Parts: sequence; structure tokens; C-alpha cells
Amino acid sequence: MNWRKASISVRLTLLFALTSTLVLLTLGLLIGASVEQHFVEQDMNLLSGKVHLATHLIEKVHTLSAFEALPAQMADSLVGHHGLAVTVLDATGKSLFATGDVQFPDSLLRNPAGHEDPVVWLWNSQPWRGVSASISTGLADMPPLVVAVAADIAHHEHFMNSFRRTLWLFVLLGASATSLLGWFSVRRGLAPLEAIRVGATVVTANRLDFRLDVAWCRAN
Repeated sequence: MNWRKASISVRLTLLFALTSTLVLLTLGLLIGASVEQHFVEQDMNLLSGKVHLATHLIEKVHTLSAFEALPAQMADSLVGHHGLAVTVLDATGKSLFATGDVQFPDSLLRNPAGHEDPVVWLWNSQPWRGVSASISTGLADMPPLVVAVAADIAHHEHFMNSFRRTLWLFVLLGASATSLLGWFSVRRGLAPLEAIRVGATVVTANRLDFRLDVAWCRAN
């Protein structure tokens, strides 16, 4: 389409459609980001809570017998928490406790950065979000243990994918509806100008008696 040759109504309609689409797209992006951030915060609250629980149990270890009882205490504290994986390693990388067979990435186990820095990875085609921390026991001669906690976020991913599809569908429908409304409003608003344009085309040297219906123009 040649923009310069397009009528005023077409130009205004396209500008209205573009503006409304950009507004709806921006709104959709903000809503999507807000919902996704909510899930991240929800997961982080869960993971942080489990790290604090592990810290509490590990720091209470002051004897070898208490250290040997640590795996059982960890297992008891995680009863009923489905979709959650926990592993505890000693300074040599030996596993002292683990739930399930989830394989944590080396970057999470070798560089425990605390529960403020989550890592997301895939295990058996399932997305996981995890954190790790270095926790010292009450035994003076024992190096700190590495505790890694992860949550299965597949249900969050499925929800977000469905949510995004629905959101963009409504954005598309909203943009189409507002564009149609804009076209109707522009056509209605420019009707007097169109009448003037049509009337001007019939004015010739042989027909100078043509008059516009002023009352009709004002009504429209």
C-alpha cells in the first residue's frame, strides 16, 4: 500500500490499530512477566525454606553419632514433599543423603552460592529449579557439607505455556476488535469531510448552484 496515496480514514485506522496493538502487546508482556515472577518467588520460598531446614539440622551435629543420624533426620523432614529433590555431599563429593535419582548440575554442586542464585536445568526432560549452599556442622574437624535442593517446575512451565497461548489469543482478538471499532469511528467522524469531497467533485463551471446540506453535516 502506498501510504501517501491512502485516504485519511485508512491512515487513521492503521494508526489506531497499530497503537492499540502495541498497548495490548505491552500489557500482555507485563502480565506474563508478572505471573512468571510469581512462580519464581513461590519456588524460591520453598527452596529457601528447605535450605534453612537443612542448615538447622546440620548445625546441630556435634557428635559422630549425630552425624550418622543426619540422613534419617533429613528423610523425616522431607516426608510428603513431592516434586522436591535434596542431596547432601561431603567435601570429597561423596553423597551422604539423596532423595530420588535427580542429577544436579556440577555448577550447582561445585560452587554453592547460597539460595539467592537459582539454577534451572533439565533432567529426564523435566525442568528443575535448584539452589545450593555450603553448611558447616558442629564438628570442628569436619569440612562444610554441600546441600542442594531442587523443585520440579514442570507444572509451572505447562501453566505458563497455556497462559501465554490464551493471553496472546486475547491480545489478537482485542487488537482486531479495537481496529474494527477504530475503523468505524474514523468513518463516522470523517463522514462530513467525505460529503464535502463528493460534493466538490460535482461542482463545475456549468453547475455552480450545488449546495451542501449543512444540517446533515452538523448531525454527522
